[in-house]
Amino acid sequence: MEQKELHKIIEQSAKTIFSYCLSRTNSKTEAEDLSQDILVELMNSSCNLRD
Repeated sequence: MEQKELHKIIEQSAKTIFSYCLSRTNSKTEAEDLSQDILVELMNSSCNLRD
């Protein structure tokens, strides 16, 4: 997957991921940290992502 495609997918998913994390942690700070961790893992595993 190309970097440009990856960034577009992550940008589209970031708000949803944050909302999910916020509903699970009930703390904005913890939700930000958790969503950041998830997004980093997505970037690291980008070669394994499918549509």
